[in-house]
Amino acid sequence: MQQQTPERRKAIGRRIFGHAFVTNKAGHPLMVIGPDGRLALPGGETVGDEPAVRPAAYHLRRLGLDITPGPLLLVDHTEAHPLGAPAGAITFVFHCGTLTASQTQSVAVPARDPGLQGIAFVNPNHWYGDMTRTQQRRFTAALDTLTADRDAGCPYLWNGLRATHAPVPA
Repeated sequence: MQQQTPERRKAIGRRIFGHAFVTNKAGHPLMVIGPDGRLALPGGETVGDEPAVRPAAYHLRRLGLDITPGPLLLVDHTEAHPLGAPAGAITFVFHCGTLTASQTQSVAVPARDPGLQGIAFVNPNHWYGDMTRTQQRRFTAALDTLTADRDAGCPYLWNGLRATHAPVPA
């Protein structure tokens, strides 16, 4: 397995991420708390040429959940930033259903994991600004997709905005 260094990412051209969107009975999505204290959906970056669904499923298993990711909720194309990320990214968010009461109680942070400070089920009306703006827009789009007409399809986002609302590059 090759390490994902900035040089390797630049050679790849795009980074690919897969995230899981799973809720408790109250409809609050499961979020992980990263080392920087920010909230994020469970999941991560792909390794090599693996599909985006694999890191979503892997991170759910690490939290003690044996869930197969379901339908795609959204795809977000994020551009590279000249002073930030060395390559753009494509993020896939998969719907993973609603947890039973026993599943909700069994969710736990793996022991000795420096990448996670904790977990939380977050009320969508009160996320307290603990996410980046792009993650907030992605989170909102995922919620919108869950409540919208399924025949409308999976939204395509560009830097967290619906492509129909994003400015077109020159």
